[in-house]
Amino acid sequence: MVTKRWLVTEQVVRVESMRRVKRAVSLWVVCCLAVLVGSGLADTPAAEDAGWKASDPMIRAVNRGVMLMEQYQYGAAAEAFGEAVKLSPKSVEARVNLAIARYNRSEKGDIDEANRLLDQVLAEQPDNARALYFRGIVCQYTGKDEEAITYFRGC
Repeated sequence: MVTKRWLVTEQVVRVESMRRVKRAVSLWVVCCLAVLVGSGLADTPAAEDAGWKASDPMIRAVNRGVMLMEQYQYGAAAEAFGEAVKLSPKSVEARVNLAIARYNRSEKGDIDEANRLLDQVLAEQPDNARALYFRGIVCQYTGKDEEAITYFRGC
């Protein structure tokens, strides 16, 4: 009887921890994008090479996605980030944001799609801290704790 109660308590704690992680990751994404857009980094020549232009519809789609993530509207955020990826397929940030939104939405196939997007980004940029960190979050969520540690150590 004690063992069953302990297991239930452990499961509840794990679920609550994952909810906190999801909220923290969402806020982290919002802060990073706010710094990127607010600092003018989106207007640099290197940023333009990656598909970032302040007047670009892709930036508007990303901003809309960030706003929706702040409101915990993950489905609509995933659509906005998906639009950004269609407009600028080379944009690493848009793909990472889409992966985060898909993970948070958690509909059928979303976790697999988040993994696919993150793997794609990491194949292009193996040292991308955001992709490594979030890949670790997804691994932890799916019970692959040892693999998660590897990704966390990489960022």
